[in-house]
Amino acid sequence: ALFLMYERLLLNASPKFFGTKVREILNNGFIDDYMSDPNNLICPDESEDVTGAVDFRDLLLEPAIAVFAGGTGKQQYGDLASTVFQLAEDQLKATGSDGLPAINSLFVDSVTKAQSGIEGTLHFPSTVVNVVRDDVESDVWASFAEKIQLKLYNTTISNLDTIASPFSFMQPSSVPNRLTNSFRLGPVDG
Repeated sequence: ALFLMYERLLLNASPKFFGTKVREILNNGFIDDYMSDPNNLICPDESEDVTGAVDFRDLLLEPAIAVFAGGTGKQQYGDLASTVFQLAEDQLKATGSDGLPAINSLFVDSVTKAQSGIEGTLHFPSTVVNVVRDDVESDVWASFAEKIQLKLYNTTISNLDTIASPFSFMQPSSVPNRLTNSFRLGPVDG
């Protein structure tokens, strides 16, 4: 009853609270502390065995498939993650009437429409890239200009909702703590 009484107030205050206090705590506290530790500044070498890390093969794959991929197949993390992963993968990979994976309609269309108002399109009305070089060192380029500027603005990227097969998301690899992603943008073969 108490929550229902203050629900509207909490919902109205949440964006400001998270946009100020929580952001400040994360930016000034947690991230600074994390980045000040030299061990957190460099990713481990690919060949280096990372002890204590989760083996994604055992976490996300069914036992028989995990063993085939190089995991133990013991389900030491339980079966909830692999069940949810399989359900999500089935939903994202299912093809729609257009022959494209469902990730286009489930995710790409809604994100791009929220940003630009058009499904499958991103629009950046302001400057995206602005590179200025005042000191042209090459004699060849210096004979044409003293200053070079490359600027991209009012940029539109269309047809982003054409993720096609083969499509994989968060696939465990032969390395225990590495996930791979792959997709193709373009027309459906047919």
